[in-house]
Amino acid sequence: MKYSLRTLMIFMAIVALVLGWIVNHPWIEDRVAIEGTWQPTMARRGLQNIADHSLEQERWTVKDGKYTMRATRTRNRKLVNLTNVIEVRLAPKKSPKQIDSVVVEGPDLGKMEKGIYELNGDHLIICWGGATRPQKFEWKEDDLSLYLVTFKRLKPLPSPVISAGNLPKP
Repeated sequence: MKYSLRTLMIFMAIVALVLGWIVNHPWIEDRVAIEGTWQPTMARRGLQNIADHSLEQERWTVKDGKYTMRATRTRNRKLVNLTNVIEVRLAPKKSPKQIDSVVVEGPDLGKMEKGIYELNGDHLIICWGGATRPQKFEWKEDDLSLYLVTFKRLKPLPSPVISAGNLPKP
C-alpha cells in the first residue's frame, strides 16, 4: 500500500494529539502518582484511634491500579487469614476527588467502598464512607462508616551494589 506524505503527516499529527491528551489527562497523572508503597500515619473511625505501633506494620502497595490486602478476621470463633486483590478507581476531576476500591479477587469479591482522596506528592489522605461517598475529610464519633486515613509514601530501598570488592570470601 502506498500512502501519500500528506496522509502520513495527518496520521502522525492525530497520534501526537491523542498521546498528548493521554499523558496530560489528570486521571492518568493521579493513577501513576498513586502507585508505590504507602504507610498509614493516622487512622480514625468513630471513637477508635488506631495505635501508631499498629500503623507502623501496615503497608498499602499500589501497582498497576491494584493492591493486595491481607487481613485476619474472626470467623466461627477462629482467626482466619484472608487475602483480597483490590482495584483502585480514581475520579480526579470530581470535587473532592473520588476513589473507589473494588475487590476483584478473594473472599470479598465484588465488595466496594467509596471515598474521597487528596494526593500531594508523598502524602495521601483518604476518607472512606463504605457504600456512601463522604463529602468532607472527617470522621464522626457516632458514624462508624466514615474512616479517615493519612498515608506517607515509603521510598524504595536502594539495591545493594555487588562488585568484586564486596563479595564474601569463600
